[in-house]
Amino acid sequence: MSDNENGRSPVEDVIIIGSGPAGYTAALYTSRADLNPLVFEGFQWGGLLQQTTDVENYPGYRDGVMGPEMMQEFRDQAERFGTRFVTDDVTRVKLSTDGGVHKVYVGDEEHLARSVILAMGAEPTKLGVPGEEELASRGVSYCATCDAAFFRDKPTIVVGGGDTAMEDATFLSKFAKEVKVVHRRDEFRASAVMLNRAKETKNIELLTPYTVDSFEAGDGGMLKKVVLDNTEGGEDLEL
Repeated sequence: MSDNENGRSPVEDVIIIGSGPAGYTAALYTSRADLNPLVFEGFQWGGLLQQTTDVENYPGYRDGVMGPEMMQEFRDQAERFGTRFVTDDVTRVKLSTDGGVHKVYVGDEEHLARSVILAMGAEPTKLGVPGEEELASRGVSYCATCDAAFFRDKPTIVVGGGDTAMEDATFLSKFAKEVKVVHRRDEFRASAVMLNRAKETKNIELLTPYTVDSFEAGDGGMLKKVVLDNTEGGEDLEL
């Protein structure tokens, strides 16, 4: 880190934007390389794993680990080697195209860096229907490969009509009692290969044309019922 010739903000060797597993891993490697990284971790640091309960598919945790606990350990390990954290959201990035310094902004505050690592991660597409937020990790999931084992021998649904929906339904079918793929129209955006694979799986049913109206909890606050609207004016369904 050094001051630039104009006496403005110091120029960081590395700025990392994001604080999920990728961001903290980048911080660990760059801090151990004595690059003194600065991480803008955002107000909701830890990524999607902050919204996850049991993580059972990450090596090294024989008995599983809670998502927030795992992210705290990632953060602590990066901090141990000198990573600096700013708990604020980056609002704009201006990347250099001529080999000069990059500019990272938090509001009007400018930060300069020779390298910027973008590790903002992913955000699931949510339906925005009643019950979804309340039942997240209580029956509503955004990752079939992460959580399929929790739904062993249970009736499940997958909402969507693209390749991801078909891939997740096919994976989920190995665990769940049945998988209904709920889609708003009869045509699917999924590739023929992925669609046919789902159609050929015995415990997968394609359910159209429906959208999710709401998720409802049962005893214990877990998901029990899904209410579906027929998009063509037909009879609605409760699953």
